[in-house]
Amino acid sequence: MSNFHVNYLTGSDSTGDGTTGNPWATLKYALENGPAIAGDVVKIAGSTTTDVDTAASPDSNNQTTVINTSVDLTGVLAVNDVIRVSPNMSDGPEFDGWMLTEIVSLNATSITTRAKWQFPNQATTNFTITKINDQILTPATSSESIASDTYIDVIVEGGYNNTFTSIVGLTFIVNSDVTAGSRAGNFYTFTSGTENVVTPLFKNFAMCRWQFGISTPFGKSAQIANLHILNGQGNPGAGGGFVVPTSLSEAGIYLNDVDNSFPYSGATALFVPKAGENYIGGLKAYLNQNRDRSLNFSTGEVSGFDWYSVYYSTFGTSQFWSESINLGINGDISLVGYDFNAITTGFARNTGITAAQANINCNSLNIVRNGQTGFEYSLNLISNYLGKKSQGSSYIKLPTGSVLEDYLWAPTSNAPTIFFPATLSIEDDNGIWNGLTNSILSKQNLVDQETGDSCLELKCLGGRAYSQFQSSGILAAFKSKIGATRLSSIEMRIKNVDNPSTNTLELKIQIGEGVYPLNPAAILSGSSIGTWTTVTFNIISAFQAGEYLLTRNTIVPMTLSNLNTDYTKTILIDSITPIYA
Repeated sequence: MSNFHVNYLTGSDSTGDGTTGNPWATLKYALENGPAIAGDVVKIAGSTTTDVDTAASPDSNNQTTVINTSVDLTGVLAVNDVIRVSPNMSDGPEFDGWMLTEIVSLNATSITTRAKWQFPNQATTNFTITKINDQILTPATSSESIASDTYIDVIVEGGYNNTFTSIVGLTFIVNSDVTAGSRAGNFYTFTSGTENVVTPLFKNFAMCRWQFGISTPFGKSAQIANLHILNGQGNPGAGGGFVVPTSLSEAGIYLNDVDNSFPYSGATALFVPKAGENYIGGLKAYLNQNRDRSLNFSTGEVSGFDWYSVYYSTFGTSQFWSESINLGINGDISLVGYDFNAITTGFARNTGITAAQANINCNSLNIVRNGQTGFEYSLNLISNYLGKKSQGSSYIKLPTGSVLEDYLWAPTSNAPTIFFPATLSIEDDNGIWNGLTNSILSKQNLVDQETGDSCLELKCLGGRAYSQFQSSGILAAFKSKIGATRLSSIEMRIKNVDNPSTNTLELKIQIGEGVYPLNPAAILSGSSIGTWTTVTFNIISAFQAGEYLLTRNTIVPMTLSNLNTDYTKTILIDSITPIYA
């Protein structure tokens, strides 16, 4: 095994020899002229860092781009600089030390960043601002084209000091052709190859303002460990993905202000390396989606993630993926919560992960509230709604030792358009709950029934959000006509377990082009707690689209809706009986 050495700032491809004292100037030259073969390591000189302010603070706990500095940094930093920002939140150490952003403007008392910041309402929140020294500022004309497949078993390790004796950080490669908020071109471009994985193993790199800092051919993957991307795309090229060798049990990828898809594009899921190809190590994601970009139509698997986001999407949910299919998330998850009382503007008011379809298995689920408590911090981990092309069944496994009520769930829609072929299951210590998105979930209850062998237990999940509408899945469906009779009412035996308020639930019919409440619309008053009650719902008086019942023989589906989401409620249903007349 041989070691080669590269220093982009002081090395030379014409007079260098690849030694520690006389390094080359580019990776391309080191690979091709070393020449690097399987087992070789190419060491790249990196960038040191300096903390320049440890007591900065956001100018608002609401959405902001302005950081108030405790010292004058105008002689230390400059517009367009890439900097590291650490939000020192009281219960969120996962968010310190890795977030990158760019400076848009600065003066003696503040910095305006490309990033948008938001915090739960805590007065003592502060920032550490870190300067990146010795950044490799390079134009797109200096990008490097490298043959695919040839160097798969080579390790390219960045972040070394100038003597190549120790790793001091990352190697920052920044596109100097564009300014803050812009991006263009590729830096390392790997040409067409025959393998699924076509690159060396890249360690300890930060690729900034490149469309693809590491670019692979269509459907091909790049090996990475400790890769940071700022203002780029969340993959290495046209439909490819990032992978971790099995030799590394887990490796981190840090995405700041990215878009497109991650880990893989849903359109090219067949190109994901398969078991047995030695690229199934854990990919732990650190996601700082702090701008107006989002990832869409993504697939693949990540080994847990830490996520800070102020990006907002449909239904007032701030989420990292705007759409996913067969997305697997396994491991420890940390999310920044949203304080409904502090966030008063019209953007997202609850925390989510993705829309459409995913499977999430949580070893732990930490919601950062900065010391605050209460139902104002809502979750909507998976939203699934009409208009998304990747609908399907989703699953969430909560951490062992937890139940639904440990988390504060949010409604998913500002209109009752929830009749579509998608389901969600959430497993906690009490069993498996089912529903349509995390709104009102249900499971079989073998203990608390009044008649028969079991009843249906519904959990109406509390928590506030941009919307106040919740709905169960379809509870029952009946024919609209039997012979000469038609469906005229529904009789339901129901028990209010713990809901002290009045007029909070209603039974609705979903049919035709609308959703229609039955009469009486409101049920379960606070005075009926703990009592089995038979409620009869008259269909005709409230059903606006009467033609479906009067003139057609069809199936009539019914669902329960929640009109008040202030707290979690438990409902038992012993029977649902159709009445024909």
